[in-house]
Amino acid sequence: MTTSSSNSLTQSFLIGALVGGFASFATISLMSDDTDRMPEPATIVADDSRADDDRAPIEAGNAAISTSRRATRPDPDEDDSDDSNDPDLTANGEVPAATVEAVETSDRFRQLMDELRLLVTSGVIERHYQGNEDGLLQFLVNVLMQGGQPHEALAMLQRYEPSEQHLGLLYQLASSLQSMGDAEATAQAALLGLKIGPGNTYFLDLLQGMDPNAALAEVEAMLATASEGNRAMREIERIAMLFIAGQGERGLAEIDRLIQEGREIPDHLWERLLTADPVAAEQRFAQMMQGLDAASASNIGLRWIRSILAQGDGPRALEQLNNLLAAAPDNADYRNQLASMDREAALRWSSERILVDSSSGMLEFHGSMLVQAGRQQEAIDIYMQLLDSNPNSSARWQLLQLAPLQAAPRLVEIARVSNDDELYGDIADALWREGHHAQAAQYWRTANRIDPDDGEWTGKIASVEAGRDPL
Repeated sequence: MTTSSSNSLTQSFLIGALVGGFASFATISLMSDDTDRMPEPATIVADDSRADDDRAPIEAGNAAISTSRRATRPDPDEDDSDDSNDPDLTANGEVPAATVEAVETSDRFRQLMDELRLLVTSGVIERHYQGNEDGLLQFLVNVLMQGGQPHEALAMLQRYEPSEQHLGLLYQLASSLQSMGDAEATAQAALLGLKIGPGNTYFLDLLQGMDPNAALAEVEAMLATASEGNRAMREIERIAMLFIAGQGERGLAEIDRLIQEGREIPDHLWERLLTADPVAAEQRFAQMMQGLDAASASNIGLRWIRSILAQGDGPRALEQLNNLLAAAPDNADYRNQLASMDREAALRWSSERILVDSSSGMLEFHGSMLVQAGRQQEAIDIYMQLLDSNPNSSARWQLLQLAPLQAAPRLVEIARVSNDDELYGDIADALWREGHHAQAAQYWRTANRIDPDDGEWTGKIASVEAGRDPL
């Protein structure tokens, strides 16, 4: 291997890859100056699992290496006292600092470097990759990547037109460049990935984070060549990318076009609009709500409220939400939105609503508002009412948290009727935590009788009998 340079350079990198089973990991240091130099340390191991036919070139190479070794190995008795041309020495005959570590390594180190040089010049690698250019490119890029030279790896891929076979390498390369904080090189890697795999979501997402305008250009190019079946999807991608690239006015115009055409607009596109321009979003949501049933259009209604909140106008958002709740009091989405905005207002609303609506959903909501307000006994009463009307509701779990001893008789009756060992076990767990150990052990034994094969019950019973905490 011959290279020329005015200064001595040292580049160390790790050859990684079992590419086609040819080589395992090796370390190479390339020393270059105006004198021919062989590579520095490395080990390359052929894969013994290869078929005999595949090993033939390796064996031929080994024979060539043996011959070359005998011909080129220096005579140990020969006096090589002239160090004037030794590239490892300075003009003063000293060892440069950059090469001290290599020079101070053992003879074995240099012998292994001989082996590597001879292997490269034997033609084994060339014969192995003959007719497999993609494999050779992958091998070389792996060398650079695993040697910590991702920029050189990217340059090589750009020069030699990678194929789909190299997508995995590009994933790793792009990730490495991104972790280095090199947005430009990461974008170049993403563009190369999109060239190989048009529409690849990983590279498209990566590119939009590094260079939104380049990502927009890619999406527009994909839209121009999209099939009829994919055109609608590409249009949505393009509109979203307009917002990401800071071209909100164009994105808004496209959304208006979709609305006029009666097209369905996906949630993520609405989110883009809401984030980019909450005022424009409010106008469109308010317009769309006209003539719609508030209950069935809760998604639009909630976005309408959020667009007002995004403008910092909480009182007006609360007023509009109360209007929506008045039109659709059974809508759980509106109730939960109210609770997230103003818990006191939500509790006042539920306290009034519970007088005319004792549905399970309303009882659950009112109970949760009471718990959050610290009115525990009132919440227990509501959950007991809910348990009577709907034994399978969330009331059973709420009561086990709030008042397990008070709720136990009613819950035990439900467990007995349904022969539910899991409910018996939940009751026992809650009672044990409250210090009612005898009752807890009784219910674990009941659960065990219902399902003797459940190791949870036998394990807890054994812990109790051994004096250990079963929980």
